[in-house]
Amino acid sequence: MLPRDDPALIARWRDAIFHRVSVRSFDRQPIPETSLHQLTKTIDLLQPAAPAARAVVVDDEPRDILRGAAYGLFAGAQGYIALLGNPKDERIDQQIGYLGEGLVLEATAMGLGTCWVGGMFRASKMAKKLASPGERVYAIIPLGYPASRQGYGHRVLKGLARSKGRKDLATICPSFHQAPPWVKAGVEAARLAPSAMNRQPWRFTLQDDRVILTAAGIDTPFVSKKLDCGIALL
Repeated sequence: MLPRDDPALIARWRDAIFHRVSVRSFDRQPIPETSLHQLTKTIDLLQPAAPAARAVVVDDEPRDILRGAAYGLFAGAQGYIALLGNPKDERIDQQIGYLGEGLVLEATAMGLGTCWVGGMFRASKMAKKLASPGERVYAIIPLGYPASRQGYGHRVLKGLARSKGRKDLATICPSFHQAPPWVKAGVEAARLAPSAMNRQPWRFTLQDDRVILTAAGIDTPFVSKKLDCGIALL
């Protein structure tokens, strides 16, 4: 069964969309085994819709796989999700985004903090540890319970990403005000999705009874706009 076929899960994740924030400081409280198991079950649920992508839940601090000072930007994380896939598959970026954001929403619903990390990790070290032949590591998502106060690293990255700004609904969907309610609900949720440097590249166009998702703007060195669009599909 896919997520779209489960009304209770849809409601759970929709609520998580409006509560999710990027967390970069964690309180070092261990993540319960039941929560880690639930994330693994969520991978199995999402996998049919993202066959080219793979996710691994790691019950360990990401200290050894974050580059240098980057670990200090995500202090206290007690686990992480690694997102991997075959770079030869033309759909891989979208599927990485879809699979990863489904896990982010499930983690959020369980009270865990998360943050997408696309370029500050030791990819070769992670590949040796987790990847199958031909796979690439696309991103990691640190996991843990949010600290009561977010630290300096959070403020630095938040400032770089200008994370308070969200594009107008009419910018990401020019026909938003003429759209049916189900389209408006989807666009409103997608508008809150995370993206690299908060660039929000998604653009929604209505064609008959379909919604077409395309990407605008430029790519960053580490994260494809297609990955951002995959995130917005949730």
